[in-house]
Amino acid sequence: MEQNSLVKLLDFRQHQASHDFVPNPAVISSNLGKTIHLELHRQPEFETIEHQHIMHVIACGVTNTSAPGERFLDGKVCAERRELGDIAIIPAGIAHRCNWKVAAEFGILAVEPALLQQVSLGLVDSDRIELIPQFMNKQDQLIQGIFTTLKNESDRN
Repeated sequence: MEQNSLVKLLDFRQHQASHDFVPNPAVISSNLGKTIHLELHRQPEFETIEHQHIMHVIACGVTNTSAPGERFLDGKVCAERRELGDIAIIPAGIAHRCNWKVAAEFGILAVEPALLQQVSLGLVDSDRIELIPQFMNKQDQLIQGIFTTLKNESDRN
């Protein structure tokens, strides 16, 4: 993965990695072994700098209210609705940035690329797996369930 000198790297394997990219610390930040990282955020209106992730990232809206904004992803821009269960997919090494025009709650699931390759062994030709960037305008009920559980857990604490 070649890094543009103007694009900052975000490595969720590092302690408090997202602190330089968002105004407030994550409400929940947890490593599940060395291959998966979960975060839950409650942020005011904000904009990130352009950056790349070391891990593959899925971002998910976790509230019933829409949190509109824009995402610049892999050379494209899209206005996102960011409703409950909407997910964005940001493959490792893809430059992106985003803005949130209102206060928002969202979750981050970061996965080591090697884990995705390992899981795919025997199922498909792992050389042909490609994670396609996706803007946060489509829902995924399974991923929403994971993040809703995290949010409910944080609300109890």
